[in-house]
Amino acid sequence: MEEIEQTENDFIEIPRSGTENTVDGVYKIHLTKELSDLSNEFCKYYHTTNNATKENFFSIVFENNFLAPLEYIDSLMRNPINGLNNIVTYSIAKLSSTKREHLVVIVDSYDEGSTLAAHLESAGTLSLEQIEAMVRKVTHLITRLQDNNIYGCSINPSNILMRDGKFFCIREFINSYPLFHQEIPYIAPEIAECHEAARFNPTVKGDVYALGVTALYAYIKPGFLDDYEDAWDYNFARFEHTTYKYLLNNEKIPERLRTFLKWTLHDDATIRWDIDNIDLWLGHENSKIHYDSLNEKKSSIEFNGRSYSTMKSLAYGMFNHWSDAISVTKDSKLFKWASYIQTNTDILVDIKEILNTKSDTSFIVTNAINSNAKIAKLLSVLDPNGPLRRDGLAVSAEAIPGFLYYLLVTNKKAMINSVITLMKDETWFDYADNKDIAGHLSLGSSDSFKAAADSTKSSSIARGVERLVYSLNPNASCHSALLKGMYITNIAELLVALDDFAKKNTKRFNIDRHITAFIAAKLDLKDDVKPITFQNFPKLSENSVIKGLSIINLLHQHEPEIEIPNICKVIGNDLNNLLKEHLHNVEFKKELTSQIEEVAQEGNIKGIIKLLSNQQQFINDYNGYREACQEAKNLKKKIKSLTNNRGIFDKSLLLGQKLTVLLSYVLCFLVTVAVIV
Repeated sequence: MEEIEQTENDFIEIPRSGTENTVDGVYKIHLTKELSDLSNEFCKYYHTTNNATKENFFSIVFENNFLAPLEYIDSLMRNPINGLNNIVTYSIAKLSSTKREHLVVIVDSYDEGSTLAAHLESAGTLSLEQIEAMVRKVTHLITRLQDNNIYGCSINPSNILMRDGKFFCIREFINSYPLFHQEIPYIAPEIAECHEAARFNPTVKGDVYALGVTALYAYIKPGFLDDYEDAWDYNFARFEHTTYKYLLNNEKIPERLRTFLKWTLHDDATIRWDIDNIDLWLGHENSKIHYDSLNEKKSSIEFNGRSYSTMKSLAYGMFNHWSDAISVTKDSKLFKWASYIQTNTDILVDIKEILNTKSDTSFIVTNAINSNAKIAKLLSVLDPNGPLRRDGLAVSAEAIPGFLYYLLVTNKKAMINSVITLMKDETWFDYADNKDIAGHLSLGSSDSFKAAADSTKSSSIARGVERLVYSLNPNASCHSALLKGMYITNIAELLVALDDFAKKNTKRFNIDRHITAFIAAKLDLKDDVKPITFQNFPKLSENSVIKGLSIINLLHQHEPEIEIPNICKVIGNDLNNLLKEHLHNVEFKKELTSQIEEVAQEGNIKGIIKLLSNQQQFINDYNGYREACQEAKNLKKKIKSLTNNRGIFDKSLLLGQKLTVLLSYVLCFLVTVAVIV
């Protein structure tokens, strides 16, 4: 019998609402009143009313293929923070518009048009005093979020809500993957290359950077991207000169604000200010700074037809032109250039070691693998605060679990394989042990990520990619097509949902890879579920009906109080069809299928299994069939032998008859001759 083990994780049980289009029995969702300006590909916003108080709220209805940040939602609901739009409640609710269950979050309503960005358009820029007041409130908010291990609150002028010309609060940031929709200028340098769904980095440094850019925007309202065709050109410019020098070049800014911007916009996350530094600045405890110019003398290196004068900009260029980057790892000019601009001996030693590394083999495929690893290693040296990188992929190390879920539901198989390779290679060890670094991974996560990746096997359902994703994301709903319209997050819900599915689909009961992987993750199965019966008959034990029966039995062991009459009926019917095809003794077949049908109608899964538990009866049926087959074979031989002997007799008789006729002709001929004579 399969061993059951409940894993310990951060699973949160989501409450369910029993009334359609309603949360907690009082929050009525107005599905005809969507707030399209707030909706995105992961969720939709609707006007909502509390039927008891008649107050207005917003509902956030999440798409079922989105991995909602349930830990954040639950924490912020239980611990409201001043300066952040309030989360009132959340639950799973069924909507009449989609006929599906969805995770729904109720938040306080607000005037979505009253943002800092809109205020700056209509009323002009903010004064230094106004900026300080905003910074003070946002810093307090970030501090409270940090205390609750919440990061990445998407600070930018479009997400800051204003009231009477003053900072009111920051909009909820739970409506997408962390920083998925963050505007390019507000994304910290250490995660600039990252895929939109792989930007999560559990540190305040990214929020501090966004706050710095927001403060600058509020004071001078620069056109960040006005001179650039795309984000690549803008990022290249800021990394070439450093963000602070590039954005503040020739701008008249008070020295006090300039100090704040110099350190909040620092490209090096390990040097950038944290909350304590900002608090000191707010208390006027800061020192003067010197002014930097874009016209400082620089040394540059050529790559792919462009000049680069900083390691960060070169790393950015190499990542975005990966196929050409191998040339840099073979160029001795890199070390000379680095020696001129870099005084850190350790970095120079690492660069020299990488340049001197030779491939272990001349095979083309292996060389390609070695080249990718060599480029990735060099990028971690040139940009030691950056993310994990491979050809066409950059990901913050701590973002791996959520990113894998995003890739799974969007069917990005090649990228999934690349992420798994990063995990198996433990690429995060190329980066320093500093939580502010995007490539850094905590030791606990490192061990679990590595073990999960190493145990992943495409040939196994219980250890496949789907299992990996569900194991790393304990609050993910099951993404099975079989459960379309149902929001399933635990074994009990799954068993109920499968019985409901069986009630509506009585022909065939199949359990797909997602369901099997989901079960394996929840029960921490080490291998695929073993067949509960017919172990001596591989053709039967590998049949989908027996596999389904075995899985349902495992689930029912875990949740024995849940009744599954519809599953039993469908499985009983499927099982009888299977047995009618494979059993041979007519009386045995008739008796067993009749018993299975009777027990299945009672909804007794244990009874079905008990009827199949005596393997000797099936062995006897098989042996009887084999004996009958052998006897039939022997009879055929005898019949064939007799048939062959009869043929010889018939031919002899015919030949004898012909000979007799011939002889009679001869005798008649002789008699006639004698008479004549």
